[in-house]
Amino acid sequence: MSLSASVWRPVLEPRPSRIQRIILTLFYVLALVAVLQAAMPFEWQVAAVLLWLGLLLYELNSWRQPLSVVLLHERIGDWWLSDAEGNTSRAGLCRSMVWRYLVVLDFRTLEGAGPRSRRVVLFPDSVLPDEFRRLRVRLLQGPPPGKTLRE
Repeated sequence: MSLSASVWRPVLEPRPSRIQRIILTLFYVLALVAVLQAAMPFEWQVAAVLLWLGLLLYELNSWRQPLSVVLLHERIGDWWLSDAEGNTSRAGLCRSMVWRYLVVLDFRTLEGAGPRSRRVVLFPDSVLPDEFRRLRVRLLQGPPPGKTLRE
């Protein structure tokens, strides 16, 4: 009789993160303070503030757009990424960076005209808490002993 533990297969539906928006807003405010406190000619300050305003408006507009990856899941060692238009592509996980409050996944698509890089940034409020915890553990531990990513 052999006991085999089932391996959790990630199926994640990321949503926009409030934590990420707060961090980015804080950085924009700090950048504005730095520009206003800088010792430079007035014309340069005006140009820097206009550039800052343009970047802020671009960022705010991007928050209204759907996420670039709305569903990602792993099957048979490959990851599948779906975008807002419903296009699904197979991708290989090139690298993952895992911290307590942040997971960054770098993918290389395996289909299409040429390989493309996709980066998915997940904060704890981007997915369900249990899924975030399981994903962190899965990425930190790697595949079970004796198994490769392709099963």
